[in-house]
Amino acid sequence: MPKPAAVPDGPVSDEVPLVTTYRSQLERAERLDSPEGAHVLHLANLFANGQHTAAGAASLSKELRAAMEMAMRGAPKAADALDDLARRRRMKASGA
Repeated sequence: MPKPAAVPDGPVSDEVPLVTTYRSQLERAERLDSPEGAHVLHLANLFANGQHTAAGAASLSKELRAAMEMAMRGAPKAADALDDLARRRRMKASGA
């Protein structure tokens, strides 16, 4: 059985794109410093490390998705084009 690799706690200058992407999404959603965000980054680092079997990778991937979903609950959503259109319609209807 492979020995578990050490996973750094803080930001790593040589982060792989997977970890960088998760970090960016958590940061934009103001969830980076939450316990759930830390859990996501830990799992992403483990996944990116690559020292696991195919079955382990599949299981870790599933847990990473679930952890990210949990971390993003209640996060502020960025307004999209439909949100902007609805806002403008409300303003117009109210006479603003």
